Amino acid sequence: MNYDLGKRDERKVKFAAHVLLNYKNEGQVLYFYVSKKIQKKFKLKDNEANDVGILANIGDCKIW
Repeated sequence: MNYDLGKRDERKVKFAAHVLLNYKNEGQVLYFYVSKKIQKKFKLKDNEANDVGILANIGDCKIW
């Protein structure tokens, strides 16, 4: 079957959890700054640390 299509990389899941626990909220804007230190902590390449969609649809925020 297509078991591998549903698999998620554990380090990316841990990173997503970190983002959700530590994002900033200013008015209706949510953001999270991914420093090189955080990238190194979660062993992420530059293109793996840009999933801003994880902050979508939180509360009444318009921008993330």
